[in-house]
Amino acid sequence: MERLISYFTLSVLLNVFGWSRSQPALSTAEQHASFNRVLTNGTYDSRIRPHLPDGKPTNVTVDIAINGFGEFNTANMDFSVSIYLRQRWNDPRLAFNAFNLSSATAITLSDKVLTDIWVPDLFFYNEKQGWKHDITTPNVLIRIAPSGDILYSQRISMKLSCLYDFYKFPMDSQTCRIEIHSYAYTTEDVNIFWKETDPIQRKDDLYLPEFTLESDSPKYCTTGTSTGEYPCIYAEFQLSRDMRYYVLNVYAPSFVVVIISFVNFMIDPRATPARVSIGVITVLTITTQSVTLQQRLPRVSYIKAVDVWMAVCLIFVVASMLEYAAANVMLQREARQKEKATRPEKNANIKKAFQGPMDNMIMSNIPLTLPEVAEAVPLRRQKQCHVSADNLDFTPLHSKWNADNLDKLSRIAFTSAFLLFNVIYWCVYMLALV
Repeated sequence: MERLISYFTLSVLLNVFGWSRSQPALSTAEQHASFNRVLTNGTYDSRIRPHLPDGKPTNVTVDIAINGFGEFNTANMDFSVSIYLRQRWNDPRLAFNAFNLSSATAITLSDKVLTDIWVPDLFFYNEKQGWKHDITTPNVLIRIAPSGDILYSQRISMKLSCLYDFYKFPMDSQTCRIEIHSYAYTTEDVNIFWKETDPIQRKDDLYLPEFTLESDSPKYCTTGTSTGEYPCIYAEFQLSRDMRYYVLNVYAPSFVVVIISFVNFMIDPRATPARVSIGVITVLTITTQSVTLQQRLPRVSYIKAVDVWMAVCLIFVVASMLEYAAANVMLQREARQKEKATRPEKNANIKKAFQGPMDNMIMSNIPLTLPEVAEAVPLRRQKQCHVSADNLDFTPLHSKWNADNLDKLSRIAFTSAFLLFNVIYWCVYMLALV
């Protein structure tokens, strides 16, 4: 087996960590040989976990340092994070009392020693992708104390899954985890503990692009499968979404579009091109905004807060178009009334037919029989009395429900309804009533 620590490396390490002058020092060659003997002779087997001969489980203490959060992808329901994972355990087989080192002295080794010593088999349960950093060298720290206490630290970047809850999106709060499990060792073999002091470290100026980190907490769990019960721990992060982006890019534009659709009510209903153009543009704008937003979100089966907003905005702009359709019908009816008013009176022949003798008979209040009426009206006028359905006009001469009045009513009704919806919407979702 290739030697793990060269003569030069061990000499530098011993000089860096200090060698107690009060203790009898071994020569450099003897120190190297002593430590190398521990790993290379038949007494150490990296396939066997520590404390197995004693029948005790190996205790692994874990702490993590958050280097930074990356993208929180709502469509894929995951997030990116870069951490320093630190593991500590005791392996009495690696205690090097033969070196005569003080209790505060430890040796830092290269990452190549990982193939020759036992290390815990921890993995990230909710990991989608992971990367180890190796620029300029592998970002790994192995430090062994004289008592056999081992510190194993590594820098890792990962993409982890997180089950987002979008009921109140984008006014939502999320809970995401970093779950650490033991893959092969059950609770009878390995115990995983959080470090007692400061198990989760993070910078005070830690920046999250879309969320605010409210709190973090270390917690414990166990996972039961058909092969046994395995230890696990997880770091839970409480996140609240910063909705300023959505206010500027979703709510404000859609609010303006709805208000523009209400401008329709202030335009003369006879200006058909202007009103139709505004109505069509506002409907297409709201539809495009809604489709674009949905492409950034996962396909969930429940209604989100932003869905309610976009749906109501679409209802208002479509209703403004339907209002103009009703106003246009009223305009057409008024046009027909004016056209008929300018024509000769269609019922004038009836009035002429009953003028003359008939008028005198009616004014005298003399009871008349049907033959007398027929005799009083000349034959020529009887022909003129012929009335058909085409000659009668039953259109009311005036109605208060005209296009102008409808627009006046719509200005007040639509604006009041939209403002009332805004009050209810923001109160319900911002005050956490749902």
